[in-house]
Amino acid sequence: DIFYLPSLGQTFDMIYDCQVYHALVNDVPDSTLAKLLYDQLNPGGILFMLTGNANEPEIGPSVLTAEQLLVPLLSVGFELVFLNQTRFDSTDHYLNQLKKRPLAWWVVLQRPRKHSQAE
Repeated sequence: DIFYLPSLGQTFDMIYDCQVYHALVNDVPDSTLAKLLYDQLNPGGILFMLTGNANEPEIGPSVLTAEQLLVPLLSVGFELVFLNQTRFDSTDHYLNQLKKRPLAWWVVLQRPRKHSQAE
């Protein structure tokens, strides 16, 4: 449960989100999710995210445009490292029901490192 993370009382160097963010954005404001992920990372921490891609909206999981994905995350302070269009891994459902692997976004973001007093 992503909303349980703050109760652990710790932050992380890396978070891997595989199909969580896009499943929640219709129920929870994007800025709330983006801030939660940002706050759970240490300075310099990396967020790896695999999410649905709206460039192929007719199949697969919930989908987002690149703008819908990036704007909330960048607005809370994340820095974009990498954004690439890819496809989800093969599953029985994707191959047997949908007849192909859905389009996805593979994104890497970083929480900026704190600057020292000398900088």
